Amino acid sequence: MSHEHDTLLRQAVDQGILPPAALQDRRPAANDRHWAVVLLTALGAWLALLPLLILFAFALSDWIERGAGTYVIGAMMLAAAVAVLRAEELPVFLEQLALPAMLTGAGLLGFGLARDLSGQAAGAIGLAIALACTAAIPRPWLRVLLGAACALLFCTMLWPDNDPSTLYAGLPTWVIVHAALLLWMLLLAAQWRALGQSAAQNRMAAALEPFATGWLLAVLAGLAFLSGRSFMVAGALGGGLAGELAQEAAPNISMGVLTQAGSAVLALAAAWFAPARMATLRQLRAAVAAMVLAVLSAFLPWLG
Repeated sequence: MSHEHDTLLRQAVDQGILPPAALQDRRPAANDRHWAVVLLTALGAWLALLPLLILFAFALSDWIERGAGTYVIGAMMLAAAVAVLRAEELPVFLEQLALPAMLTGAGLLGFGLARDLSGQAAGAIGLAIALACTAAIPRPWLRVLLGAACALLFCTMLWPDNDPSTLYAGLPTWVIVHAALLLWMLLLAAQWRALGQSAAQNRMAAALEPFATGWLLAVLAGLAFLSGRSFMVAGALGGGLAGELAQEAAPNISMGVLTQAGSAVLALAAAWFAPARMATLRQLRAAVAAMVLAVLSAFLPWLG
């Protein structure tokens, strides 16, 4: 290993970006496996656990469906899965066993909250639980998924609800999605301010990176939904039941001249300022792609 690589690695550990264990053993990890081995191990783990979960659900169906068992069993399974996934050295089989247990626990808690509370309250409590799991599990790929889940729960918390016990009537769909987008921008700003301040803040910035990525993926899906049937949401589902449901749920976008022009102007403004931040965008092909996106933004206002 070169001296420059050693220096960069030591600086990353000193700043809190990498754990101290990165300096102790810089050889390839012994537990690195080929993706096919990981896939087969995951398949075996899921096939072993899912029948047990189904049998367990049938045995305690009444207590889970109507009583407090929804919360008791859900919290126990979620806590056990998080405890397993927090381990630094974890066999692939055990990791894949923890994943369906985590999904089952989260699903039971979500079912209980939706059964006993309004949609907005259930979304708020679910968001708090998902954020706690994100902070507890130090695995970037899981934080991406949890970030997307947190974005969906955040939108659920603001979604209109017909329950009279709700605190407010909810917000329009476009306001909810753009509120999630604004929160993602605030996450990026917090990450930018934290970088280089201290080791603890560098660790926080590194943890925010996958979480913000997952959050943005959910926001992009919401923006695609807002663009209506023409933007590959309902149209990709075909003409069956799924397509009809998506067509009914998709909003009717008013294609006013002011909306279209504003969307195109925003896209052009982004194309103007982006090269100042990213050197790879200072190319002719990037300018051509920006012009294409600006034209698309005129037809799909939410894209701009």
